[in-house]
Amino acid sequence: MAKDTARHLLQIDPSEVIHEQTNDGAFLRSRYRAVCLGESVDISQLNEAFIVLSCVSDSTCELDKLPHKTLSLLLRTQLLFYDTFPSAFQSIPYDAYDLLLKLLGQFDFRVDMDDPTYSLEHDIHAMELLSLSMDAQGLHTIIEITDLCRQSQTGWVSEGDSTFDYIGGLSVRVLLAVANTDVGRDELAFEHQHPMKKPSIRPVLSIVSDLIHQNVNDVNINMIILALDILSLMGRQEAAQSTILTSTMAFWHALQLVIVHGTHPSKNQLVCAALRCVRVLAGFEGMDAAPRPDVQNALTALVPMWTPTFMAAKSPVDEIVSIVFQDLYVPQFIWFDDMRCEVQAYLDTLLEFQVPPQSFYDVARQFSFDALNGEPMVGGIFLRVYKQGPDRALPPAVAADFCEQLLVFLYDHAIPGRPRYDETLLALECFALLTETSAPDVERSCLSSFSEPPLLHALGLFMTMGMPKSNNGGFDVDAVQRRDAATTCMRALARHCDDTTVLAPLSPFCQDMLAMAELQAGETDTPLACLQELCEASPDIAKHVLTSTVWITLFAMMIQAKHYVTEDQHMAADTLRRPAAAVWDALLHGSDDDDVQQLALERLKLLLPYALIQTLVDDPDEFDDEFE
Repeated sequence: MAKDTARHLLQIDPSEVIHEQTNDGAFLRSRYRAVCLGESVDISQLNEAFIVLSCVSDSTCELDKLPHKTLSLLLRTQLLFYDTFPSAFQSIPYDAYDLLLKLLGQFDFRVDMDDPTYSLEHDIHAMELLSLSMDAQGLHTIIEITDLCRQSQTGWVSEGDSTFDYIGGLSVRVLLAVANTDVGRDELAFEHQHPMKKPSIRPVLSIVSDLIHQNVNDVNINMIILALDILSLMGRQEAAQSTILTSTMAFWHALQLVIVHGTHPSKNQLVCAALRCVRVLAGFEGMDAAPRPDVQNALTALVPMWTPTFMAAKSPVDEIVSIVFQDLYVPQFIWFDDMRCEVQAYLDTLLEFQVPPQSFYDVARQFSFDALNGEPMVGGIFLRVYKQGPDRALPPAVAADFCEQLLVFLYDHAIPGRPRYDETLLALECFALLTETSAPDVERSCLSSFSEPPLLHALGLFMTMGMPKSNNGGFDVDAVQRRDAATTCMRALARHCDDTTVLAPLSPFCQDMLAMAELQAGETDTPLACLQELCEASPDIAKHVLTSTVWITLFAMMIQAKHYVTEDQHMAADTLRRPAAAVWDALLHGSDDDDVQQLALERLKLLLPYALIQTLVDDPDEFDDEFE
């Protein structure tokens, strides 16, 4: 294209020719913008006219033949649309971005994060063009385009839906390819200190950190993965790694992604990318990997099995992810949406600490599980792991409050029709674990509660509820698990609580335990074993059994007084005789209260001869044979 033709397309009068090469092309860019927005404009012709008048006499529009000054002008011209018309960006003809896409496409080198050794450095033409672009501050412009694309949209959509998002995604991929080169890593690590950089251009670390912090459900997950991979590559540069750890929260954001989405196969790539980022920042990966004890200690404090030896293992990332979540010992249903929100709240509390890396360990060590107060189940996520260490313990006040929150939640949602009934199984498991690990605090919480009915009635409700219907009207497949979990809670209380009055509120459920024993006859004797432990631990419960009609049912079960129609029913009932005798043995010997022992003997004297009573007192196992 001749220059006269180019001037005609850009509507440049002869008197304006002297301005073509002044002010670093500002005149040409402003004229280009004005003409581009007109009607019936051939954008491709306009692009070629701009190149011809910039500094090329005979242009063929081949980017590799353009001098670096022209490359810079091209980038700035395209960027002009972002600065001037951000709200009307998508109304601009697609061809107007043809030059920008061509330039960015030169660096769109697909990076294999599993083998990042093959990079742009193997393409002489691309590296030469990259060097020219960096000399002309083109890299700053690409970073600015990335930032503007991110800021002007509420979320990233697929490439086919928006030119805007396509350019933004392309620019992020370019930054990834640049970060996979030695010269690119150095440039990105110090680009925010460049004297020619415009103040409005944010550091690339801040931009990609913002991308990582986006809600996974609101953005294109590929953008978050790209941002994590950029940080993983930049983290191989010592100066960049220090900057990432001291000036951004990328470490915590990446750890959050691993914990929150670790068990979702659909997000496996995201979790692997986040784990790669964490490993790089901790000094476990990279050409010149240098361990960072401060970061490693923080990881160990948050998730104890992440030891330096484990993290340094040369295992595939997928294998590491599976091992991490296998060792957490957390039920799979912990990852409900509500649970994930609470985990995020837990981690967000850590993210509020804008601290240098040397304080990471202190933050993790001093965190006192305040999040337990707002949602009882969140404590179950880390409770078992947190308790595994020899010196780890929940603060007493937190454990006591956690206990009360759990019991309130269980009592309020004990009816299958309640909206959060499905989560009660997890709450029961959390309470059993809390009782085993913080028994004094559970005991203190139960004794200080003055509710009517007592909060511990929640455990009895779940143990004796039978087989209710679930929320959706179908059969509650978790009823047996809930019943067993409630029984485990009662047995944990009986074993670990020193103050026997704690168990007194469970007295009204003794008769129901016997009913459950008959219902499960031939399958398990757990209800009777639970009643035995309660009678041994609590004189109040033992007295209730002996002063109510419970002892009659228990006695009938011991001697199999009932008659059954079928042989199977008879055989099932026969399996309860010895466990029932063990409960009587607990009434006779388990309690230190002489009144309980005397009352048990009086009840037996009403129905048994002295010889059999003495056999039961001496050896409950022989009673069955002697009675026959």
